[in-house]
Amino acid sequence: MAEGEHPSLAARRCNSDPVDRVLEELKEFHSRSGLERTLAIGELLLTRFFDGNAVIWKSRCRKKNNSIRRLAARKECPLRRSALNDAVAVFVAVSINPGVRTYGHVGASHVAAVATLRAEQREELLRAAETQRWTVRRLKEEILGVRRQQGDRRGRPRSPDGSKLLTAVSSSVTRVERAVGLLGASVERGDVSVAMGDQTHALANRLQVCVARLEGWTADVRAAGRIATDSAPPVPQQQSV
Repeated sequence: MAEGEHPSLAARRCNSDPVDRVLEELKEFHSRSGLERTLAIGELLLTRFFDGNAVIWKSRCRKKNNSIRRLAARKECPLRRSALNDAVAVFVAVSINPGVRTYGHVGASHVAAVATLRAEQREELLRAAETQRWTVRRLKEEILGVRRQQGDRRGRPRSPDGSKLLTAVSSSVTRVERAVGLLGASVERGDVSVAMGDQTHALANRLQVCVARLEGWTADVRAAGRIATDSAPPVPQQQSV
């Protein structure tokens, strides 16, 4: 209880929702700026909601972080849930790599971008970002390069292989053939107007373009096959005894 504080007021404060108490302090930190502001917010959240334990925070993030979610849901909260979680991530990362506090160019957004990397990778990339004055966008490009070197292809959808694409084209052609047959029956019955005839002409042109492209690719594939066959070493003939 603070000195001179009324006992009933102190009791209400002790029994109040922890989210309410954090929200009051968060408003004070929000008036600050720069990396120190983010670190202060991250330390506050980690201390009050997770007993200052980063392991507990990470385990809650994998499931559902009720405390931060409830805080972000308050109308008075100046930050969104993603920003609150980023603040904790930045505080944890800087606690492991405290030298970042001395940097002049690197900010909270730089640290948040590398928060999921290993400590040595964070330190190396943040040092490069500081000395070369990388933007956050440039830093994220470097992070993507590191992940690709490690075999991570997140963010890039896997392209379907040739056999799957041929199957898809074959199915589409079958549907087109069936529809063209039905359209021919409509023409014979006189159900197709002049305007529809213009549309069929445009469709025929589009199909001709597709046919030309398929024929060109077929020629390329066959030529590549002949080159591969011609360049292959001759198979030794088995000598008769």
